[in-house]
Amino acid sequence: VPRPILEKKFGTALREDVKERVVDQAWREALEENDLEPLGEPKVEGLPPGPLDENQDLSFQAVFDVYPEIKLGEVKGLKVKKEKIQVSEAEVDQALDELARSRARLEPVPDAEVEREDSAKCDLEFLHEGESVKTFQDLVLSPLRPLEGTDPEEFAAKLLGRRAGEESSLFLTFPKNFPVETVREKPGEVKIQIKEVLREKVPPLDDELAKALGVEGGLEELRKKVEESLYKEKERAEKKRIEEELIDLLLAEYPFELPQAIVEEQLESRLTRAKAEMEAQGLPPEEVATKLASMKEEVRDEDIRAIKTFFLVREIAKKEKIYVTEGEVNRAVQAMAAEQRMSPEQLRSQLESRGILQEIRFDLLERKVMDYLREKAELVED
Repeated sequence: VPRPILEKKFGTALREDVKERVVDQAWREALEENDLEPLGEPKVEGLPPGPLDENQDLSFQAVFDVYPEIKLGEVKGLKVKKEKIQVSEAEVDQALDELARSRARLEPVPDAEVEREDSAKCDLEFLHEGESVKTFQDLVLSPLRPLEGTDPEEFAAKLLGRRAGEESSLFLTFPKNFPVETVREKPGEVKIQIKEVLREKVPPLDDELAKALGVEGGLEELRKKVEESLYKEKERAEKKRIEEELIDLLLAEYPFELPQAIVEEQLESRLTRAKAEMEAQGLPPEEVATKLASMKEEVRDEDIRAIKTFFLVREIAKKEKIYVTEGEVNRAVQAMAAEQRMSPEQLRSQLESRGILQEIRFDLLERKVMDYLREKAELVED
């Protein structure tokens, strides 16, 4: 095929393709020559529009953030106070009491008035402009959990002190997710008829409770298991506290600045998620805006620490030659796959496509670095 025909048909597309390749190759070579490590892809500026002109030189600027420079010194032998772990009898008693309460059942109480901690089995009728739009039967209501769209204090007042057979009503604004679409976010009324007063009955702390919780050795064995569980929980909390203190010491000893763009990007992502959650809960726009404004600085400080920890962990791993092997990543994926009842190959493919495999790899690296710092630290007994 004659060259002029090829150029006429494919020339523009080919020149655009070559232009992209030249730009990508040129900026990567510039990175190597200047020993720079970029954070993400560059923003290319000053590039002439249109396809590549083969008779002219090409020049442009690539603007990007780089990994912060951390002048890391010694990370071993950091002094951290180690607190003694103890579990008191009172803590065990409280945990046992909570276990018993977790097995509590609501039982009808004849001829009783609804108290603040009680519940009530009720029939509800919702009305709009005097017309019935929806009824519910045998709903369990509590003075502490108001119906959506009602005033909490007024709702509680309509239940407290009332007995089975009594009726009451109160005004409300139909919630956004009300089953009848035509009345959503409109004013209405709800009639409440109490059918039964229900009260929690907590089982006694005895061998029967232990057996119900799967402990065959009776109450004493249950008590021992609860104490062991509390000890392990405190042990994990102390381990986390030590690790956070070690990171704080290193950040104070080897300070560095973060690229502002990455902080703003992380902050924006977090606030966007928070906004979506609040809107899903049905909060009005004014309240959402107020809450976002109040949490912005608090979230910023948390994000800055988290991002600095990421870079610090990465630098410590390089300095101390701490690595994550592909076998360790595979074992982590296999464990996740077993939990989700998937094949490891299928899960790995999903994780790679969503960019989560790198997060797993870093989580494993962070765990190794934290273990290393803790093992090499000088833990001073309290």
